Amino acid sequence: YGFYSPILKKWTAPILMALAMIGIAIPVFFTGSLPGLYLAGILGGFSMNGCAPYIISRMHNMVPDSMYGKAMSIYAGFMNAGMVVAIYVLNFLTQIFFGDAGDVQGKFTVAAAGLVIVFITSIPVYVSKDLKDVEGA
Repeated sequence: YGFYSPILKKWTAPILMALAMIGIAIPVFFTGSLPGLYLAGILGGFSMNGCAPYIISRMHNMVPDSMYGKAMSIYAGFMNAGMVVAIYVLNFLTQIFFGDAGDVQGKFTVAAAGLVIVFITSIPVYVSKDLKDVEGA
């Protein structure tokens, strides 16, 4: 995390979300490719785990030190709740758009479309001139 955040600055989260978007889209376009799935896992894992320290550091700058433990607990709780709810939302949307909630290709397509939305919305949120870099510059 330390080597890319000073270079990417405010673009850290949007670029990592773009990598997640590409990683999830790979199985949509390269079906049946084991190296493609490995590449998808690498991109998805790096991007999602790369955002966590960025968000944690941002949170540390946003809350008083005495509230940091509580803020981290709430963040972790929402992350876990989001992972549980995401399964149901993904199945629901796959059922609507592909007619079969068990369609794996459809699930990756829905997830990739969701990440496109997340990527696009992350740009104004993280690149806003009002936000400071992680280093506070």
